Amino acid sequence: MKPVADPHGRPDHPVPNWTPSRVEDAPLVTGQGRFLDDLDPLPGTLVAAVVRSPHPHARIRSVDLDRARAYPGVAAVLGPAEVSAALRPFPLSTGAPMPYYPTGTDKARFVGEPVAVVVATDRYTAEDAAELVSVDYQPLPPVVGARAALAEDAPLLHEAAGSNVATDRTFEFGSVAEAFENAARVVEGEYEFPRYSSVPMECYSVIAEWRDSSGDGTVGPAVEAWANFHGPFTMVPVMAGALGLPTSRLRLHVPADIGGSFGIKAGIYPYVVLMALASKLAGAPVRWTEDRIEHLLASSSGADRIMRMRAAVDADGMITALDADLVDNVGAYLRPPEPSTLYRCFGNITGPYCIPEVRIRARAVVTNQMPTGLNRGFGGQQLYFGLERLMDAVATATGRDALDVRRRNLVGSFPYETPTGGVYDSGDYTAALELAVKNADLGELRERQASIRAAGGYYGIGVGLVVDPSGTNIGYVGLACSTIILLASMLMIGQFGLFTYITPTLLEVTHLDESQCAFGLSGEAPEPGHLIDFPGGGAAFWQERRTLDKKFVGDTERRERNLVRDFGPIRFDLQSANPDVDLDKLIVAKKEQYSRTGVNDALGGHSTNAFLRSLSKTDHPLCSGVLSTLYAGDTWVASHFGLRCNHTLHYWFPVYNPKLGSYGPGRLLLKQILNAGHEHGISRIDRGAGRGQEGAVAVTAWRQTGRRHGRLSALRFIGSTGGWVDLRRDAG
Repeated sequence: MKPVADPHGRPDHPVPNWTPSRVEDAPLVTGQGRFLDDLDPLPGTLVAAVVRSPHPHARIRSVDLDRARAYPGVAAVLGPAEVSAALRPFPLSTGAPMPYYPTGTDKARFVGEPVAVVVATDRYTAEDAAELVSVDYQPLPPVVGARAALAEDAPLLHEAAGSNVATDRTFEFGSVAEAFENAARVVEGEYEFPRYSSVPMECYSVIAEWRDSSGDGTVGPAVEAWANFHGPFTMVPVMAGALGLPTSRLRLHVPADIGGSFGIKAGIYPYVVLMALASKLAGAPVRWTEDRIEHLLASSSGADRIMRMRAAVDADGMITALDADLVDNVGAYLRPPEPSTLYRCFGNITGPYCIPEVRIRARAVVTNQMPTGLNRGFGGQQLYFGLERLMDAVATATGRDALDVRRRNLVGSFPYETPTGGVYDSGDYTAALELAVKNADLGELRERQASIRAAGGYYGIGVGLVVDPSGTNIGYVGLACSTIILLASMLMIGQFGLFTYITPTLLEVTHLDESQCAFGLSGEAPEPGHLIDFPGGGAAFWQERRTLDKKFVGDTERRERNLVRDFGPIRFDLQSANPDVDLDKLIVAKKEQYSRTGVNDALGGHSTNAFLRSLSKTDHPLCSGVLSTLYAGDTWVASHFGLRCNHTLHYWFPVYNPKLGSYGPGRLLLKQILNAGHEHGISRIDRGAGRGQEGAVAVTAWRQTGRRHGRLSALRFIGSTGGWVDLRRDAG
């Protein structure tokens, strides 16, 4: 750097002439950032202050808002009654009866939970008037920590749930019991990972405006909001669901600078909804800016976890099975997108190690603490802390060096599919470990350790090996659901509309009328009570696809002609199958496909496998496994294991011949299923909006056909990013 003259005229203080390496830094370090609190996008914006509970657990007996409403400069005051009347509970990831609103309604369940909002001309007035809100609390015994929540005599946060356990699911991959029976030794340990949080430069900030008419020619209310939201799109359907609006009526702006997030600002959405309601009552836009105390008290945090982990170990120090019992403390509510923290790392639950058999019990419990959410690496550090502690315990139990135990258990060849369905495409874990040992100068560290310990000091050397997933669509949250929604379609000819609601064990059937249903795709909810069906069955469905995407269809037909030319006439079988046997065959075929191509083109990760295994074991009279197979001459092209429920075929998990990738076998199989379904009594075919163009086209076909015929049939998919169904609107 070449010194230049000091701009203040001090010759003995030369200023280095430098060019920043990051283009975004200059405005941020010179006071030119554009944070939301710097912006004033709407004229006439009022300011809100939030009244919060001082109690961790208390029943709200009454709330007196009159004095605050009478305070000069106050435009509106809202409390539990207004929230309960105007909003729906946020849609949750599970069916647990633990309704979550942006304020406490019946009880306050954590210190800092909003109880009321005061809207005034300025922050000073709002804060002063907020002190006039009077809340009569009945303090209740608090529940602090996961162990306390699991105790038999624990106070209940949500009495209707009958338990503090929000979700409890067990998954088994392989012969876990057999591996433990044959183990030379079993090593186990219990580990606790603490809560943690993030402290961004700018705290939560929201500006929201409720409009009874948006002014764009459309009729009905709309909300326009600004928020320093991290990853807003995943939570838009959740906010729209609470507001009772389709997502097309909720417009969200995110400023260029949000002051850091680290994931924690994904938890801002309850305040967006709350300020939208405040705007509705005040008749003007409303701004709320969180202060630092509020942020530390009531924003969001990373979940603490109790882990009990067991390893089956053979005589050579190889781990043959892992049994993990995970309990996450999610705070007062299972607030979406939780329990993401619990399930994010299911695909890499074995870390970098080759452990063939796995059992996982995953529980999320509620306590009287701040609700959790996304926080830097959510779910990763919790897992790696427990797994690496377990590896150290294995080393101690077997008398081996901690590095040696890790080295001999590392994955050695790629691509590698974990027992839970994650795919590691490439790597050289052994080389990475040796490089870390070299760069750390481990020999010198151990000499220093011995010297300090000889002098009575403490000196530890830790080892941690991590394989971490990167981007995510949070589809794995569906693993927490103990209820899968499948709708058997029917023609609406004036009869009382019935739908079939089936649990994963498929042991009970409940009928609901259409007034209890709302449906949507990608969060867009049409008017309740509109049902869409495909009267012509699969063939009509395929015709819709023809009109929607001629290019895609033409390409599929071209590939079909090429396949017939090269291998012979197409033959298609759709028949009942033994689900257990056929599913195993398909999983084997999928693994062979991975090993040959190194590419995961077949749908079905670990969540798919677990989902299908649970469904395939049913003997419910309405449901059966179906195996679809496509041949060209004598050449196997593709297969699909599906679940048929009444007249609906759940189409998911195709596996194709990897040698035929250029022919688009997945598309050809889908076409045959769509065309032939009606011949087998199937009037409804569901295709997930997962990967591939055919998924997107199928979703479009659902939508367009529905608008034309005025009837709807839909399905919620685990792991799908495109389709959702809220079958019970009253339950959120």
